[in-house]
Amino acid sequence: MKRDFERIFDLLKESRYTHIVIWGLFTARDWPLDIQQSVSPARRKAVGDLLSSAHRRGLKVLSGLGVYSWGFDEIIRQRPHLARGNVHAMCPRVPEGRRWMEKVVDFELSRFDLDGVQMQSADLGRCSCQECAKQGNVEFHAALNDETATYIRSRWREKLIVSCNWGVSFKDPKDIRHLARMGRNLDVLTDYDASARGHTRRLIRSLPCVYATLAGLNLWPPQWWKRTKWFLPVTVTNAPYLKRLYADGGRGAEQFCNTLANPSDEVSARFAGKLLHDIKADPVKLLSESVEQTFETKTGAALEAVSEACLVAENGYFKKAGQALGPGWCSKKQTPANLFFLNNGLFPARDGGEYARYLYSMNRPQLAVYEREMKKCLRALLSARGGVGRRERWAMACQCAKTVLKDIAHARK
Repeated sequence: MKRDFERIFDLLKESRYTHIVIWGLFTARDWPLDIQQSVSPARRKAVGDLLSSAHRRGLKVLSGLGVYSWGFDEIIRQRPHLARGNVHAMCPRVPEGRRWMEKVVDFELSRFDLDGVQMQSADLGRCSCQECAKQGNVEFHAALNDETATYIRSRWREKLIVSCNWGVSFKDPKDIRHLARMGRNLDVLTDYDASARGHTRRLIRSLPCVYATLAGLNLWPPQWWKRTKWFLPVTVTNAPYLKRLYADGGRGAEQFCNTLANPSDEVSARFAGKLLHDIKADPVKLLSESVEQTFETKTGAALEAVSEACLVAENGYFKKAGQALGPGWCSKKQTPANLFFLNNGLFPARDGGEYARYLYSMNRPQLAVYEREMKKCLRALLSARGGVGRRERWAMACQCAKTVLKDIAHARK
């Protein structure tokens, strides 16, 4: 695992990323009652080594921090009075809950050389007791995040504090006042799914902190899929949205970590970092640079061929096969920034089968178009034979394209 992180850190540095958010550094789900003893000496050393490795590369590391939920299930089981209806979330009206929240913050920021936190309070719902129910979702979660951010800022003024809206929408402009108040002690407010579109500029003008979203569409395959299962770069597709976000005043974006074992995902990760670093750059030029670094092309002809293969595969799906803002997205079809699930959700069960569900949103004519484009992609990849330094990446890309064609044939039956 250490080598995996070091590879990610190297790519982030090369691609001009500045920060990384890591969840699960200390606990996957449940903090124990004795929080100070929650991490073994071996894990503590591993986390310290990981942070040092990132810092040597000039990267800042933020810990994912559940706010009143995500991490408190065991504490709630042992202290049931902390929750009033939702067994996954402490009630902020119970004073002891705030002390538990502060204990977690103290442990993470006092014992480890973290650069900050990314807070999330809404992913597992909220307390809906009689008192809490008087507040709307945004007002409720803004208050929780503001309380926690204020505490962090009072003790660690230099730490970076990010709040992410996973689980709560900013679609109602009437909630801007709550977000503006919460933003006083934040560095970044991440509206991951661009839920405020329609009043984005108004929200940004009201915030005393940076407004961010996901860096467009972020591909999300099942963890158990073979890494040759897809070939779908997501690069130039995201450029118009990110340029528009910048024009609106957004100054941050979050890219979910791609599956680097898949060549098209490596290209996507490199491209996103480069574009976020220089939002005015030519996307096609950045794609070419990303391809060159991923495959270590040795000739201009090979670089042109592999770049064409990536562009054909991407445009073949998102444009020519008619999937732009269509059913291929996750449950929120009309957002330009979100996770794009390749197979039935964030953590799909294996019983969904081996065939790619993202293809089943296409009708037969669309599948025929996508098949035609993927054949072009494969021909372009094959033409680069002999001009690629990282032969194993080239061979894997060819296998990916062949697998996609096989899945298209199955979907057309």
